[in-house]
Amino acid sequence: MMKKTMIFWCATLMALTAFSQDDVVTNAVSYQQTGDRLEMTITLDIKPQWIVYDSIAGKDGPIPFSLSLAEDPAIKILGVKKPKRQKKYDDLFEMDIYYFKDQAQYVFSFQNVSGQVGKKVTGSFEFMSCNLTSGVCLPPEAHSFSFTLK
Repeated sequence: MMKKTMIFWCATLMALTAFSQDDVVTNAVSYQQTGDRLEMTITLDIKPQWIVYDSIAGKDGPIPFSLSLAEDPAIKILGVKKPKRQKKYDDLFEMDIYYFKDQAQYVFSFQNVSGQVGKKVTGSFEFMSCNLTSGVCLPPEAHSFSFTLK
């Protein structure tokens, strides 16, 4: 029994070492501002056989995509355009999960309500990815961003 447990943990450690989140999911953040409106696009490129979980998740489910913005009265979030997601029942989490394959692109719309120019806005986004073939899940990873109001 002990030998099987050691083999399991060694295999898990090797799988986690072999796949770093950077190799599995790459991300890019871009900004476009027109007048007092700003759009921030977060693009996640996901390697084949891997998925990233959507922002909808149950309390016992995987870590979903999330955006955290430093509280700032200078801007107001107007909305988000979410990518098309897929849904499946997951035996491990015992629930329906929503996820993305290949690429996911979120577009966040903001308004500069203060009229301030040169104001720096900061935040971060987080996501978790898992392999559909092996079932290996990588720890959630957070990425920071910032933009300056023009």
